[in-house]
Amino acid sequence: MTMATIRQATGLCASLVLLAAAGCASTTRLDSQWSDPAAAPTSLQGAKLLVVCDADEAPLRQICQDQMRAEVTARGATAVAFDDADRNIAGTAASASRPTADYVGIARDRGATAVLRTRAMTSVSRPDSGVSLGFGLGTFGSGVGLGVGMSTPVGGGGNATVGYAAETSITDVRSGKLLWTGRATTAPSKEVNKQMAELATALLAGAQKAGWF
Repeated sequence: MTMATIRQATGLCASLVLLAAAGCASTTRLDSQWSDPAAAPTSLQGAKLLVVCDADEAPLRQICQDQMRAEVTARGATAVAFDDADRNIAGTAASASRPTADYVGIARDRGATAVLRTRAMTSVSRPDSGVSLGFGLGTFGSGVGLGVGMSTPVGGGGNATVGYAAETSITDVRSGKLLWTGRATTAPSKEVNKQMAELATALLAGAQKAGWF
């Protein structure tokens, strides 16, 4: 066993670790967006926005609402609160299928310039395999060998790792017209709060680039 052989094997281990880490890295991206070509983009900084989030699960809806409000505030606008009591006023608590026009009246009463509505949903779900990849150096006879091992926990993995998507729209309160809409997705992860924060950032960054913030 020579030092040169050990250095080569160590370098190979490092490369494989980096490749494995890159393969596990999460990504969040803005998949698509649209702006009304007939409307000249006007910055909503300093304006009030009624922030509405829809999701099939109440926890996801609340996380989405918190993250979208935070992102609206970070971009210089004022997030007007909207909760389940307001959904009941609009007609139903399970309001994902309701048109945004049903919320325009609430937004107008609260002095909001626009309705910023987001629908959060599962994009992809995969079972957690629980498989781990290990690397090691060992001596085999008179040489040095690189060992690559895979292991699974006893009983296997039973949890799901979920990737989310979110669709956001900006609707003008005065005219009732849709001004901008976009869709973003995240890679599967178990960190829901982080995923929704990244989705909110990606979506409003797209709206800002389009001239709406």
